[in-house]
Formats: sequence, structure tokens, C-alpha cells
Amino acid sequence: DNTSNNFEKGSTDSFVLVSDEIGELKKIRIRHDDKGFGADWFLESVSIKHSKSGKIWQFPCNKWLSSSKGDKQIVRELVPVKDNGE
Repeated sequence: DNTSNNFEKGSTDSFVLVSDEIGELKKIRIRHDDKGFGADWFLESVSIKHSKSGKIWQFPCNKWLSSSKGDKQIVRELVPVKDNGE
């Protein structure tokens, strides 16, 4: 958590996570609890950068995390695009 007003329209939010070595990322799961007013949000993509190696993984989504919009899913499993954009 941070002091920013996260997940606002048109914004980019950044978070620092501390973890053991994560290895090569093959997929991530992102979700929300669907609580509160305006809980749904449109997720364009997730980028993860390993601070020591500098490696960056890009996880495109371009879908709603919403119980009322799009396909009404609040959980997404995303796979990274390869370096050539696939």
C-alpha cells in the first residue's frame, strides 16, 4: 500500500514488492475484491522489472476487472509477451 490514490482513470501506478528470487515469470494472476463504490477498473497492462537484473516482463490485458462490465471477471491470469511482441 502507498499514499497515492491508486487505480484512477488514465493513471499509471507503481508498487515495490520484496520477494525471494522469482526466476523466469510465466504468468501472473491479478484480481480485486469487488468491494466499494466503483470497484471495477480497466487494466491495460502490467510491467514487472527485476531491480537487480533489469529484466522487464510485459503482461498485456486490455480488459475490465469488473463484476458488471465486459466479461464480468474480477480475476485475470496474464502471460508475458515475448521480446518480439508475441
